[in-house]
Amino acid sequence: MSSIATLPTSPLSPVALELYQAHRQSIYRRTDRMFAVLMSIQWVFGIVAAFLVSPRAWAGTTSSIHPHVWSAVVLGGIISALPIMLALLRPGHTETRYVISVAQMLSSALLSDCFTTVHLPLLIVGDRSGRRPVG
Repeated sequence: MSSIATLPTSPLSPVALELYQAHRQSIYRRTDRMFAVLMSIQWVFGIVAAFLVSPRAWAGTTSSIHPHVWSAVVLGGIISALPIMLALLRPGHTETRYVISVAQMLSSALLSDCFTTVHLPLLIVGDRSGRRPVG
């Protein structure tokens, strides 16, 4: 015998429920605006860090701006633009939180790529003397 469980009626009054919804929505809006500031700071940090870690790429005697700097500026701007815009124009909406979360993951991947690929070739190439590493 199977029966479908029904949800109990809410013990809260309609006024309390309305106050709760308004408070929750204000938290969502404030959090979205906080992430707009965070995304901006994160983008600027990525650019500064790329300039500090590897500002120039050398090919023989010629140098140019390192691709990590370009990726920090361009990709960081593309990744940050939509969540910042949505957080300012549509704070508190579900879609805004989803876009912010995806942008945070992409920003993390971009920063990780900028900092790990600088030293990764040294780990891959290693010692070319023909000796095997100990251990």
